[in-house]
Amino acid sequence: YSEVMTIPSREEVREWDVDQVQEYLKQTGLSDCCDILRRKQVDGLALLGMNDAVLQLWSRDMKIMQIKKLSKLVCQLNTSAIPLSTMRPSPVIKDRKVSLVGEKACENDWGSDFEDTTETLQDK
Repeated sequence: YSEVMTIPSREEVREWDVDQVQEYLKQTGLSDCCDILRRKQVDGLALLGMNDAVLQLWSRDMKIMQIKKLSKLVCQLNTSAIPLSTMRPSPVIKDRKVSLVGEKACENDWGSDFEDTTETLQDK
């Protein structure tokens, strides 16, 4: 495996069954989230639908760092509608706020509810 993993398209993820979700979690270093997602029978479509509200409901079963990592991964999967056959930025996209793998777009999802920082306020 290379350091940079390609993020599958949403269309691809939607078709995944529970086992494929488990395999992807392991590949992305989130194997510690596998048990809870298997118990809840999370397939690809359910994974894409996991927003912050869903993850907060699961906070009893998961550690905060697990929730943050999972939230970031789901955000990246949901922003991967752009075909990843080209890993370089397309010259058509001129908006600097858009990042290649959704890193910036997903960065502040969990904000000050879970962290005691002022990072989210500096961006505004």
